[in-house]
Amino acid sequence: MKSLHDLTSLRYRNVLIIDDEPAIHQMFSTCLQPDSDQEETSLSTAGEQMVDIKKRIYNFIVHSALSGEEALELCKTQRKYNAPIQMAFVDMRMKGWNGVETIKQLLDFDHRMNFVIMTGFPDDTRDKVEEHLGAAPLQIFAKPTNLEQIYDAAYSLTSRWNRLHGDN
Repeated sequence: MKSLHDLTSLRYRNVLIIDDEPAIHQMFSTCLQPDSDQEETSLSTAGEQMVDIKKRIYNFIVHSALSGEEALELCKTQRKYNAPIQMAFVDMRMKGWNGVETIKQLLDFDHRMNFVIMTGFPDDTRDKVEEHLGAAPLQIFAKPTNLEQIYDAAYSLTSRWNRLHGDN
């Protein structure tokens, strides 16, 4: 990966991976947590996940869900701890809710979230998404996607979220 971004200015940097393939979660974690060997997190007295930013200035806080339903429950839990999810990478084809239904449910819960859909069929997906979600805040990446594109998307979307909502 060429470009890593200093994330210390971001109050929130929670990224959610929603995919029913565990290997995808490992790939995304490796990409989004390049300093994972130095990972140090703890919970504050308010239940907020705290990160030692001196050691992890390039790392996102990565959350994983194997289904859309699990993702919604995770987002609800994160909100309770005042640690909302800023963006999610979503697989289109999963057991239970598909990618479109997952995004719809998550947007109903928190309209501030941003999404990147990962699919092998980007043209078909764009039509389906527009039909069911309209102008939802999302991007569509064709599989396979390179790691730099994943990291840069996470940075741009979490930065955008922090600019718009970080003081809320």
